Amino acid sequence: MLNQRQTQLPPQPTPFPAKESCLGMPLAEAKEIAQKSECVKEGDLKDRSSCNDFTGTWWLDLDVEKEGCEPACVVNVSTKKAEINWRCTGLLPSQERFFCQDPRPEICTMECITNPPYICGSDGKSYCSECQACANPGIEWYVIQDLPCEGD
Repeated sequence: MLNQRQTQLPPQPTPFPAKESCLGMPLAEAKEIAQKSECVKEGDLKDRSSCNDFTGTWWLDLDVEKEGCEPACVVNVSTKKAEINWRCTGLLPSQERFFCQDPRPEICTMECITNPPYICGSDGKSYCSECQACANPGIEWYVIQDLPCEGD
C-alpha cells in the first residue's frame, strides 16, 4: 500500500532569475545598443538573453529564420558595440562521399564524436571517427550527416 508521501510529485525546481546586469552593464542598456546596431536589420530581438561573464558580452537572441542557426546579437560590455553571431552548426547534409585511402589506418584513438553529426560508412553503419570507419577494410567511403545512419 502506497502512502501519501510516495504518491505526490516532487517539487519542481525554481528557475534561475534572469540576469539584469552583466559586468556593470544593465540589460536595458545592452538592448538599447542592440536596437541601434546592424543586428535588428536581420530581425527583432527576442526576450531571451544571457550574460557571458568570461567574454564580457550580452547575448540577445534574434527572431530570424535561418536553417541550422540560432542567431544572437552580441553586445560587448567594454566597447559597447554589437554584432550578430549566427551560431550555426556549420554542418549541412551534403552527402559528399569521402573515400578511404590505402594504406588503411591500423591504430585509431578511442575518441568518438558526439552525435550529430553521424559518420556513416558505405555499409550503412555509424562510426565514432573517420579513422575508425576507414580502418574497416569493408568500408569504401563514408559520409558525414545530421541524421542517423541507415543501418543503425
